[in-house]
Formats: sequence, structure tokens, C-alpha cells
Amino acid sequence: MQDAPPEPLVILYEDESVLAVSKAAGVPSQAALSGDRGTLPWQVAAHLGRKIGEVATVHRLDRDTSGVVIFGKDPAATASLAASFRDATAKKEYVAVVAGRLQTAGTIDLPIRPNPRRRGSFIADGGGVPATTRYEPFAHLDDLATAVRLHPETGRTHQLRVHLAALGHPIVGDSRYGGPAQAGPIHPRRMLLHARALELRHPTQGVLQVEAPLPDDLAEALSHLS
Repeated sequence: MQDAPPEPLVILYEDESVLAVSKAAGVPSQAALSGDRGTLPWQVAAHLGRKIGEVATVHRLDRDTSGVVIFGKDPAATASLAASFRDATAKKEYVAVVAGRLQTAGTIDLPIRPNPRRRGSFIADGGGVPATTRYEPFAHLDDLATAVRLHPETGRTHQLRVHLAALGHPIVGDSRYGGPAQAGPIHPRRMLLHARALELRHPTQGVLQVEAPLPDDLAEALSHLS
């Protein structure tokens, strides 16, 4: 019998074929070097009463990113959900706090490729794969920080982090891509990036929309912006 998860799994939506959860920051989306225990698939397996190998991951969030993650409960549902990400029909919205004052909305259309000088990192480079992100600022803290809504139209690894850094406004707390450790009164323990909403085709019931409430640390950070 599996051990209980270290903390309650936050269920956003569940039916006979789909499970959507709110991943906490710091929880890996896949097996870690230390094993499966404490990872999101391990938590989902415990919730469903299954073995870890029976939980298929449809998409992933970086370890320090919080928010919506969706799972299929059977192979057909998993394949259907994965197709929405593969054909770019899944609509995703993130919320982030970035460094500096980002004044106007726009689109970042920069290819991304692995950084040859730092394993596990990526760079915006013309020789990479196409990547597109729409962004919309909605609150500011003087010239120190900006709250933005982000809509990635592609799903590249570290896409939002790389694109915002290339724009000159890295995510606060994202040291890997040049984000500051703090912005005025904002002192995050992780990068301030949250997958707030997801809309995609349900395997059998039309369109599925799921939203994850802002975690306390991001809500506290946003309280300093207006």
C-alpha cells in the first residue's frame, strides 16, 4: 500500500476520465533524482489508488511553477488530452511578476534552443524551434516590477522564462534566467510564475475549462502592485 502524500492534493476538476489538479510550487512534475516519492505523479497515483507507473503525464510545469496540471485516467483520455497540446489548440494563461516596468502588451516571437553553455537551460536564438508568447501587463510597482498575463501559443521547455528574459524583463525570483531575487518589498522564495487557467477539448464532453486560484505567495506579491 502506498504512503499518503505529504500534503493534500488540490483537486480542481475530476470526472470518470479526467483529473485536473493545482500543482504546488516546489513539487516536481516528473520523477526526481531521488525517485518518485513527493512528485506530482506520485501524489496523483496515491489519490487514484494506482501504481506510479499507471499515471501518464500529459504536460508538465517547471518545479517552481505552480498551477493547473491535467491528467487522463485511461489511455484514450490521456491521448485525447495530449493531442490538444500537440496541435496547439489548448489555451493556456499564466500570471507572472517580472522585473522592471513593462508598459504595453505585445507578442514575443523568438525561436528557442538549448543553451550549449549551460545544461538544462535554453536561449532565444534564430537557430532554434519556433516559439510564440503573447503578454499583457496589468499592474506595476513603480519601475521595479510588473504583473503580466501570459498566453503561450507554443509549448517549449522554459518558453515563458526565456522569452521574458529576452524581452529584458525576467521573472522575479528566476535566478537561472537573470531574474532578481527581490523587487522592492517583494522577496519570493521561488520564481513568481503560476499557470492560472487551461482550456482544451475534453475527451468526451466538449470544452473543458479549469482555473487554479493564485497561491498565497503570488497573491501577496501582487498586493504590492497597482
